[in-house]
Amino acid sequence: MFLLPLQLFAEQRERDLVFDEAKATANRLNKPLLNAGCGFKYWRAIMESDVNMDVVPQDVPNFVLGTVENMSMFSDKQFGAVFCVHVLEHVDNLARAKSELERVADYQFIVTPSPLFLSSWLLPKHKRVFNDTKGMSVLVEIPRV
Repeated sequence: MFLLPLQLFAEQRERDLVFDEAKATANRLNKPLLNAGCGFKYWRAIMESDVNMDVVPQDVPNFVLGTVENMSMFSDKQFGAVFCVHVLEHVDNLARAKSELERVADYQFIVTPSPLFLSSWLLPKHKRVFNDTKGMSVLVEIPRV
């Protein structure tokens, strides 16, 4: 019972630090910030990003419907930074998603769920668990029936 609040605090803290870096980078480059996989929960990123994108329609400012696996609506290096939190564990084609993130933004700021937390392994919509929280290397692909 005590671990869940610790997990949530740790994830929120990491997300805030990464978002601060993404926003500062986009501002330094004088280019917009893309929030890829915006969802509806992390309001700070939603309100402070220039463009919010998700696969599910969201009632948020500057919303674009789309997937990180196909961001053809954006031009190459249109964004100074892309902020992508708890998205890559859900996509079908990880290589394509990473390629698109690199194509549309000068810098990518990615956060994935920690492999230390049970929810990373058990949530039915997770297709993979990463070795780290930056989505750099896949620890295991989770077969789902």
